[in-house]
Amino acid sequence: EIVHSKKLRKQKMINLWSAGCSRGEEPYSLAVMLLESLKGRNEFVPRVLATDIDAQALEAAKEGVFKEDSLKNVPSFILRKYFTKAGFGRWAVNNSVKRIVLFKKHNLFDKPPFKYMDAVFCRNVRIYFDTMRAQQVLMYIHSSLRESGYLVLGRVETMPVSLKKHFVVVESCYKIFQKK
Repeated sequence: EIVHSKKLRKQKMINLWSAGCSRGEEPYSLAVMLLESLKGRNEFVPRVLATDIDAQALEAAKEGVFKEDSLKNVPSFILRKYFTKAGFGRWAVNNSVKRIVLFKKHNLFDKPPFKYMDAVFCRNVRIYFDTMRAQQVLMYIHSSLRESGYLVLGRVETMPVSLKKHFVVVESCYKIFQKK
């Protein structure tokens, strides 16, 4: 849907934000997904912005090296295409993936560092906040989304009733919402 919308609007940049990215599994997964869905379409410029408050986790994420166990659900053709064996049962993300991911330290209680996001993935982060702080974070995310941008929450997370006027449910099972 995002790619289709970009094509209609003649826009090149596709911006995804992994908020609370931890050690990098999500932003690299998003980058691989973008590269796979855009193969042969050089008119688009994919970018994944990855933020976390934990500087140590961000440093590990930037390295892009993962234990084989954490990649067990990755199809073998994806593993061969986007990762390189790093020894001792570890795999390193290839530069083709790394170059589209930007890591930045950010506290979600601060105003968002990015605007015009096509989708924000804030999965399994909101559960750590009380209701008022969660609403604040989600409103910041709302302001960072472009018109009709998407928000993805974790499966156990819910959209606060007070914010339902700002988002429409796209897929309730997968907690995907769209900015009104």
